[in-house]
Amino acid sequence: MPASLSLINGSLFISGKAAGDAAHAEMSLIRADAKLHASAYSTNIAEMSSLLELAASTHDDRCELKLSKLFRNLSELEDDSLPLAARSPEAEETARGLRYLRALRRMMKQVSPKSKLGPELLLDMHSRCLTNSGHHQTGLMFRQSSDTIPSKTPLGTFSVPDPDQVFPLLLSLCGFINKNVYSPVTQTAIAYCHYERVKPFEVDDRYTTLMLCHAIFARRGLLHMTIAPLSLFASINPTAFEKHYDLQNIEAEDGSEDAQLEETELIQRLNGWISSYANSIELAAASMNALCDTIEALQQHWHQQLGRYSKGSLLEELLPLLSSHPIVTVESIMTLTGRSFSTTNDAIARLAEAGVLSLAPHTHHRTRVFRADDAFRAYETMLENLLPRFLLNAAFRTQLLN
Repeated sequence: MPASLSLINGSLFISGKAAGDAAHAEMSLIRADAKLHASAYSTNIAEMSSLLELAASTHDDRCELKLSKLFRNLSELEDDSLPLAARSPEAEETARGLRYLRALRRMMKQVSPKSKLGPELLLDMHSRCLTNSGHHQTGLMFRQSSDTIPSKTPLGTFSVPDPDQVFPLLLSLCGFINKNVYSPVTQTAIAYCHYERVKPFEVDDRYTTLMLCHAIFARRGLLHMTIAPLSLFASINPTAFEKHYDLQNIEAEDGSEDAQLEETELIQRLNGWISSYANSIELAAASMNALCDTIEALQQHWHQQLGRYSKGSLLEELLPLLSSHPIVTVESIMTLTGRSFSTTNDAIARLAEAGVLSLAPHTHHRTRVFRADDAFRAYETMLENLLPRFLLNAAFRTQLLN
């Protein structure tokens, strides 16, 4: 058995540095989640946190992450007048990401600290990421062949387990997850490595791997129904995140399928991967903190711009809403709030007059589209200040800021 598939068996030596990095990341995430839920705008901050996870999971240019792109794509997908064939490739990728986000929100309601994870849940998560439907409706099964599975990694190649090994290996993985032997971050890092090595599905969908990480955190009670941007580090700094391939790429060492690294080297590589994964959780926590500060500052600024308004009015409801929906139409606001056309139209006119909203140029919509430009600027500034601290490659940093 490849060494990366033996990690969940027996006890492993976790170095003091790796254990410390994992513990610090967990505390950072717990504190960020507490700060989020203590905010008067917790609902909107949580929504933006999930949208940041969506943006990170769908972007693959490895150097630039722009929330403005995501909001434009979401606006394009909301436009019923736009034919499916006219959608941009970026909007189509966002549509796939939305399936992941819906499946993730559904899973967060299913998994609690008392839950036991099993292969059927993994199968259902994968099916919903691909199709928006559960595996009972789609008939999706675990991998029946090894021919279609890519075996190349950034550090070499490896062979995947035979199909008849997939279910037993997943059973072992779920047993490992349900035991709580290690800290949540350490356990998730090891499970991530094991799952990526098994390749349990014909379609190698990265969203299912991400959902597994969220499921472990939900089961360990690390977050309270919050979708943290766990994908952010991998999207901006893939070189550092690919350290788990140091564990996967074992067979290239001497050309033997049964080759195993010496225990000391395996443990050294594992601890390096745990520290790298902990760094990704630190970024998720830092981004949640930054979202709290950014949205609270936005709300204060907009309240000053708008001036006085009636308590319980649509204006009072719209200001927080614009934090997570900075591109709106009269129709979208009516759908979100349930208010009438005339009330919504008057509120938008007031917000435009105050400078909170402006008319967006060159859109596909049949009706007028409005943008909260301050939100776009605030989020881009937030990312420009936050992300470079976690970028090890200077080229990534330069391209991000230009």
